[in-house]
Amino acid sequence: MSKKIIAPLHIEWSPSWVRVLDVSTGETAEAASLAELGAITARNRQGIVGVSRNSVFLKAVRLPRAGREDLRRILAIQIGQIFPLPADQLVYEFIQTPDNNSEGNLTLVGGMRAEELKSILADMQRAGLAVTRIVPIALAAPSVALSTGVSEALVLEHSPRGLTIDVVQGGILRFSRVAAAQSDPTVEIQRTLSAVRAENLPIVATGNIGIEGATPSLGNSLSHLHETPAFAFELPEERGRESKKRYNKRLSTALAFLMAAILVAVVTWTIRQEQMNKVQASKASWARQIKKLKGTLDTDTTDAVNVSTVLDEVNNAFRPAQPLSDLVSVVSDSLPPGAWLSQLTVQRGKPMQIRGIAKGPADVSALVTKLGKNPRFRDVKLVFANTSAVGTTPVIEFNVNATCVGNLPLPAPDTSAASSQTKSVNTVNGNSTGTNQ
Repeated sequence: MSKKIIAPLHIEWSPSWVRVLDVSTGETAEAASLAELGAITARNRQGIVGVSRNSVFLKAVRLPRAGREDLRRILAIQIGQIFPLPADQLVYEFIQTPDNNSEGNLTLVGGMRAEELKSILADMQRAGLAVTRIVPIALAAPSVALSTGVSEALVLEHSPRGLTIDVVQGGILRFSRVAAAQSDPTVEIQRTLSAVRAENLPIVATGNIGIEGATPSLGNSLSHLHETPAFAFELPEERGRESKKRYNKRLSTALAFLMAAILVAVVTWTIRQEQMNKVQASKASWARQIKKLKGTLDTDTTDAVNVSTVLDEVNNAFRPAQPLSDLVSVVSDSLPPGAWLSQLTVQRGKPMQIRGIAKGPADVSALVTKLGKNPRFRDVKLVFANTSAVGTTPVIEFNVNATCVGNLPLPAPDTSAASSQTKSVNTVNGNSTGTNQ
């Protein structure tokens, strides 16, 4: 079963009388004080209070568009000029309307004596009622007018103090006054229109007010009290306590967010630290692997250099810079017509020995000169040239040494050196034998 919602009592309060409406039953009652209305108040637990027009000051002023706290600070300076009472004797509240022009937003400011507000609170406490809001009852006039389908009107209503006239323009309460009960409503309407500088406005009459051309309204300010704008009179100390509560609530919320932020930061730092530790461990592992691979690379590089060296040595051993056939051809081509080779000896890493026979010294000199100019040889020199005879013909036997370019010696073996193989080339009458390595 759903819980039954109990609507608050609607109470119109003045220092000398009160009027009560039980909106759940439609029952109304009126007395000098709430204490005399125990029968109707005993059935309820809370009430909304509308302060009578005689106990409230209302003023429409233009203020800049700003936050409530900023506007309250502005009004705290100007309130003594707005109402005919010292600021320390007043409590005030305001609502800022959508009406805006170059001078600012139209702001409806309401004030009442602080002592009377304390009396209301004391009366409500004695009656065992909780206060939901305390508002000027005149603020219900726009809702009364709207119930008849108009947003601009003069709302007339009888009260124990006289005839109340509320001016509603653009759905906003602009002016409120109380005329004597015996006064002529027509005259009071004209006075009110003159006060607000309006030529004519529709008339909405509540209760048993009979005015020609007026639109009757079934409800009145008391029945529409719950439809008033967000407005509530509060004692300064109550507002201070509420402000402190709001501050404490905001502080608690801020602290909660701070703690949450710290927790998130700690968790984030912990996760990041764990990730950093993993990264460092991974870096160390990779460093070890890189070091190992680098060592392997260095070893392989050294091995490759050694293999390359051995390969060069093998190539030098089996692929001499100048093959024997080339040397034989070059030496043979260098012989003058009057000279013959008898022996050509080439040994690895040693000078080449050329032995032969020439008809005369000029042929030997020509051979030495021609070999000396050939880039294949260096250090060409005549070892000896001896006179001899072949049969009865005189000849010269000669021996010429020359270093063959690129004829490198074999590397020394690790063990005992092996004997070098020699190829000798013996040439007698055009036949040659030789040794090369």
